[in-house]
Amino acid sequence: MINRIKEVIDNEYNKERNYEEIINKTSKKREFKARFVLVPASILVIVLISVSLLLTKTSKDNNNVIVSKNDNNDYIYINEEDIQNTASAQLDVDARAIQVNDMYERWPFLYNVEVPEDMELKEAFLVFVRDGGDDYTKERQTQIVYEGTKERDSYIEIAFTKEDEVLRCLYYFTNNQVKSRIGNTELQIVKIGNTSYYTKFRYNDLTFEIEGRNITGVEFIKLLKSIIV
Repeated sequence: MINRIKEVIDNEYNKERNYEEIINKTSKKREFKARFVLVPASILVIVLISVSLLLTKTSKDNNNVIVSKNDNNDYIYINEEDIQNTASAQLDVDARAIQVNDMYERWPFLYNVEVPEDMELKEAFLVFVRDGGDDYTKERQTQIVYEGTKERDSYIEIAFTKEDEVLRCLYYFTNNQVKSRIGNTELQIVKIGNTSYYTKFRYNDLTFEIEGRNITGVEFIKLLKSIIV
């Protein structure tokens, strides 16, 4: 019995063995700590490289233009929003289709509008509202629609009015969004999802709201710059 107790004590309290175990554990802790410090350091390097690339790049990619500048000192910032943040409204209007060719006579600037090559002007509407009575007699705004081919189911709608605001069912803009600038014109540009873009601005005494779906950010900016000249 005494020998058994002595054996247990020797095994459990052997100074040399305990010293080696302590050294091993300490070394492992130091090794773990070194790895723990190394990982954030690596992340920091990656972040610094990413920020450097972002600052030197004029734009990201076609589908996600964040910030871009060009020789005219234009500043384009795309605000990315969630569809849940949009506001909706019920409109009391009368939209009447008109001949597409008539649009160019009414609004010559449409000749300069640049849309992707696989899209064309399909529809045009005049939107009327009530003018103090029951009938819709006051012309409020104009809306034109470009559509793409079957290969790319893209869609662009340009709505504009002489009033301060364009009437829309959905509203994507907030007061805290970063403003963009093309020339002397200030814009709000919003991206919803991967390929839907929206903007509002006032130019040449007209208020514009433009929507582009299933197009790239570069195509959308090119469209805006063809209107704001």
